[in-house]
Amino acid sequence: MKKIITLILITCFFLTGCSYIELNDLAIANALGIDYKDGNYEIVVQILDLQQSGEGTSQTKTILYESKGETITQAFRNVSLSYPKMLYLGHLKLVVLGESILESKVDNLFDYFLRSPSTRNDFDVLINPSGSAKDILGKSSENSNSVASKEILESLKVSTLRQGTTVQFNMEELISIFLEGKQTPVLTSIELVDEKNKLTGVVALDNKKNEFIKLNDNTAIAYNLINNNLFDIGINIKYQDILMDVLLVRPKNSFDVSVNHDEVIVDINIDISAQPSEIREKINLEKKDVQEEIQNLINKEIKKYLNDLIETCKTNNIDILGLEKIIYKKYYKDYEKFEGKNIYEIAKINLNVNSKLFRYGNVYRSTEGE
Repeated sequence: MKKIITLILITCFFLTGCSYIELNDLAIANALGIDYKDGNYEIVVQILDLQQSGEGTSQTKTILYESKGETITQAFRNVSLSYPKMLYLGHLKLVVLGESILESKVDNLFDYFLRSPSTRNDFDVLINPSGSAKDILGKSSENSNSVASKEILESLKVSTLRQGTTVQFNMEELISIFLEGKQTPVLTSIELVDEKNKLTGVVALDNKKNEFIKLNDNTAIAYNLINNNLFDIGINIKYQDILMDVLLVRPKNSFDVSVNHDEVIVDINIDISAQPSEIREKINLEKKDVQEEIQNLINKEIKKYLNDLIETCKTNNIDILGLEKIIYKKYYKDYEKFEGKNIYEIAKINLNVNSKLFRYGNVYRSTEGE
């Protein structure tokens, strides 16, 4: 795989008119950490170091370099003070922001990525709400042959699709939300736990109050359900005091916001296929009344998650679902009546959850029998 990546990079530069010597002069950044301290942006860059071994085969190692400057541009340029190559951000896969980033003028950070012709904005963004970006990316220095960003991104993808407790946001999406100013962005948090990097959930970035708001797992799952981000997730329910694990497969959502005079109406409809994945007691799911009871319990549990999300938005006066943005775009003439208000306090929110049990083989029947 490393040989293929090296070959692709070399080919791309040849096709754009660059020579091999020019490629050797580039520091190809794979991951980037950004902090803000004492009026300076402090960055840590994870650079892919492509080397030729004595046998003529290529090796890929990662090395870390640190730099700082009053502006992002200056911080990037100052990397050359310790690494004699020009920093190239076109291969960037991951950016980690430190907790101090909200103390800076975030617009300046985004302005760089909007204007820079050498970087794409489709890389994922994570945040460390309890420490620095350097704390996270600096751990990769313990093993120079590891590509820490790759492991982080793989964990992010799986945990979002199969667990629902994280979210995937790239820089382009984040910039768009900040510039519009009518929705509260959310990012996955990554922190040091027992000296190891761990994805620890989802935080909302309240730029107006200059603070992070931690979402619990139920709220994060509800957010991903509404935004159709999930492939399948497992939840626990209790049926007649019996603990049951249920797999929710490919949930589908419809989400509509309408305005009727001074009233905001929000309709959230979620359809879910559910499969019992573990039954510890004697339950025969072939009985229709049992199926209906369990489906009602699933519906109730999911509604609980959705209500947790709504209550979090209402209590903290944040808008992670973008209700204000939808009203602004669909009902511009009525927008002034709701601008700056806590939409979640005044909106009538209708929740409809419909789950349907399905089976493969004899999955309806417990191993305990009836």
